[in-house]
Amino acid sequence: MRSIQKPNPALPPQEFAEQVSALWPQVKLRTLASSTTLSSDSILLVSATTNVVLTLPRVSQAGSAAFYVCKADSTANTLTVSSAAAAEGINGSASYSIVSQYVWAQLVGDHINGRWIAFRVVGA
Repeated sequence: MRSIQKPNPALPPQEFAEQVSALWPQVKLRTLASSTTLSSDSILLVSATTNVVLTLPRVSQAGSAAFYVCKADSTANTLTVSSAAAAEGINGSASYSIVSQYVWAQLVGDHINGRWIAFRVVGA
């Protein structure tokens, strides 16, 4: 039986991301200095070199996709998630922000009400 070592969140973001990716290849580390639109990557560790905005697709175009995002750096920069359609919003607001390192959010489309729902998962 193969032993699986839990990733160490105390490591620098790049090393932490490498440990996570070794266990779960679908996890991608993105170092972002600007805004970007989410499409196919569903699990992202974001190292924000400035304040970053991730834009979700329209709920109707996302299918059954769920997005998982984590702020992987310890900077004072903010990771903000918004919807491509302002009317859809996230949890009733225009956007959803993560300011602390290793805090995860799961974002799921509510196809009945046409909005995004964010579930915050506190990390290490």
